[in-house]
Amino acid sequence: MNKKFKQLNSYGTSAYGFKHEDYDHFYNYAIGINDTGLQTVYDNNGEIMELKDVSVSSFFKNIIKQNIIDMLWINIDGGEFEYWSYFSKKGQFERLGIIVCQFNLEVERNDGNTFSKLISNLLESETYIFLRSEIKENPKQLKMVNYQLLRNDFSANTEKFKEFYRYRKSVFYYCGIILIVVFLAVNFLSYDDETIDSQEQNYAEHPRNIVAEQESGQKLPFTTTPSPPLIPYKYEELPACDFSTDSPKPLHNAEAIANEFFKCASMILLRFAMNPQGMLFNWPYTIYVCDEEDLSSRIPLISFDNGQKQYWAVLPTCQEKTTLVTLGASENTKSEEDIKKLLKDLETFGTDPFHGKNNAYGKFNQVALSTDDHEISMVDSNDKFSDKNFVATVDQREFFNVTKIDMLWITPNAGNFKYEKYLNKDGEFEKMGVKVCQINIEITKNDADKWFKLINPLVQEKRFIFMRPMATEGGELIRTYLLNVADPECVRKYLQ
Repeated sequence: MNKKFKQLNSYGTSAYGFKHEDYDHFYNYAIGINDTGLQTVYDNNGEIMELKDVSVSSFFKNIIKQNIIDMLWINIDGGEFEYWSYFSKKGQFERLGIIVCQFNLEVERNDGNTFSKLISNLLESETYIFLRSEIKENPKQLKMVNYQLLRNDFSANTEKFKEFYRYRKSVFYYCGIILIVVFLAVNFLSYDDETIDSQEQNYAEHPRNIVAEQESGQKLPFTTTPSPPLIPYKYEELPACDFSTDSPKPLHNAEAIANEFFKCASMILLRFAMNPQGMLFNWPYTIYVCDEEDLSSRIPLISFDNGQKQYWAVLPTCQEKTTLVTLGASENTKSEEDIKKLLKDLETFGTDPFHGKNNAYGKFNQVALSTDDHEISMVDSNDKFSDKNFVATVDQREFFNVTKIDMLWITPNAGNFKYEKYLNKDGEFEKMGVKVCQINIEITKNDADKWFKLINPLVQEKRFIFMRPMATEGGELIRTYLLNVADPECVRKYLQ
């Protein structure tokens, strides 16, 4: 660095060395909280060493005596430097009258609380941005390399920053900004044109077709987090559900789960606020991290895997008739049969436009859901669009003749079911007086707009948390599990 900066004035400290030729000024100190004189530390062999100690304020104010520090490097060998209290507004550096332009910070893996305080202070003060984070090979240490960019008040403090602001206001600065904006606009428009052309072409080839899922040849999709260890489940020994009062010893706090989950999810989905395609494409690879939040990870989700796909469910904690409704049932009914073995009073409803009978369901209809009672054209993807089948439909409002659906499974075979209008607050289900506790939903990659219209309100309402995002190989189908954490009956039956 001395070669790049001809007028570099460097200062350094180390608790383990008396001199260092690369620094103009070098001190054999460990940085401490107070001027205690000595500080107990350990060397590389684990031996206790008593080292000379100097407080942070004394070091910067009485030894370095610099009001501006262009580059501050903080390593874990620096001592007991409480860095989190120095970089915030009205922090220690501001009180000492010291401005730090950029800094590199190295923290230990078990230093999470202190690092969290630092990040909170910086986000609140909006004075630094964080770049170039990396992890050292030693898993016991986490190295964060953070650079500070220029602050607004710098122009009033130093000539070098006044010079920077004069450059910002120059014609070259604005020309550069204009060129960047033009470049981004051209690329954005060309992308939109290609997308529209592609959509128009697909629509022209297959008008009014709703593509059903392919039942054969699918590989089991990846899962993001394993299911918690199962405990023996004996439905017959559970007490009857009493919805008039909360459980005296609830297993889970639904409100705390929702607050924790959406604190995670809202930050992730913020980047897709105006990008439905981006949200759906990235869904399995981003939102899964919220499954691993402390309270969410404790929800006893059970996987019902039929070899082609996975359905997820939380089993009841009390006895009450459970209703399973499948829109677009498949011939593979292993998941349904496994649930029946656990829940003796399970009531099942199913639809499928391509098959007239399914023994796994107590009530079954060969129909597709639509907004009216007319026929719609659906194509089984196994036929490669060769045969178009006009199938009978049923009005989706008239189909749901129940007051509570415990488990709702939705697949592309459901038909033209507008789920985005049903599941939100003040939606069709609420108008019909139907409450839904759990949902397994499977959508195609072409459903980005519908998915966007569903998820954004759910984040605001905090009624359903969405877990276990998955994608089939190639990303043709995306699956997600939703759990109602707001309805009192659903919470009482499944979380308390």
